[in-house]
Amino acid sequence: MKITLDLLSKWNACSSGKETFEQRFPKGAEYAEVIAACDEDGHEDYRQWIFKAAFQHLDASEIVSAEKNQITVAIKNGLKLLEEGKTESTDTVSKENKSRLASSGFNSQLASSGFNSQLASSGDDSQLASSGDDSRLASSGNYSRLASSGFNSQLASSGFNSRLASSGDDSRLASSGNYSRLASSGFNSRLASSGNYSQLASSGFNSQLASSGFNSRLASSGNYSQLASSGDDSRLASSGNYSQLASSGDDSRLASSGFNSRLASSGNYSQLASSGDDSVIAISGLNGSFKLAKGGCAAVAYKDENDKTRFAVAYVGENIEADILYSVNEKGEFVQAEE
Repeated sequence: MKITLDLLSKWNACSSGKETFEQRFPKGAEYAEVIAACDEDGHEDYRQWIFKAAFQHLDASEIVSAEKNQITVAIKNGLKLLEEGKTESTDTVSKENKSRLASSGFNSQLASSGFNSQLASSGDDSQLASSGDDSRLASSGNYSRLASSGFNSQLASSGFNSRLASSGDDSRLASSGNYSRLASSGFNSRLASSGNYSQLASSGFNSQLASSGFNSRLASSGNYSQLASSGDDSRLASSGNYSQLASSGDDSRLASSGFNSRLASSGNYSQLASSGDDSVIAISGLNGSFKLAKGGCAAVAYKDENDKTRFAVAYVGENIEADILYSVNEKGEFVQAEE
């Protein structure tokens, strides 16, 4: 999807953001180009905003594809130390297998291209990068950057504004810091965040994404993926088939474009939508709304005229139509809701 100045205006972008965008992209640009420019120019605030805005309008696969491209950039930048051979300041560089790299200093940089390496840093503004298999990367400092392209890697960060990226299979990414960003393109990846405003994206099959912070964003384009969020105002999107999305926070939004997907929400005022055929939606929270495609069905909780909680069941082609947003009134009737 092409991002234009007119589109940013519709998304209520700030004047300074639109001015910066127009200077950089006078003819507009694809989402991937926009976030790449934000990273390159250091516009973290714009990066956060454009992700949240696009999340509500773009397909999950487009978001994940763009984020995956940035993994390669992050790894390339992080491993630049190896290419240059610099070991200045607190920089720690290793090209040996089974190496151990550790730093407690601020603004440190750690890089390794060897197998079975371990990288650890407790300093702020650190950067950790590894292209070796079976690597371990850990950082407790703020504003850290962790990147790995190796198989079976594990990345963990407890610092604020951290970024974790992995393109290897069977990776494990975890962050407890606020404003974190986690991205993985490997199969069977595990991404978890307990910080608020976190962003998790995966393009691998059988991936698992979980967040307990509010205003989190989870996106997956792989089949058989599982996305779960317990924070309010979270956004979950999946374009893979047979995916499972679950949210327990209020005012959450869940969207799936793959067929035979399962979406469930226990929070109030949540909105669930599936454009894939034969999907199932369950809403146990009150005042929820939903949208289904061909062959879909939904069970939705509501309060009847006697203030008793009941469930109304919808079947596309029987009592609801496809591709229309519905809610339930106090009589248990499905009525068209406002988009």
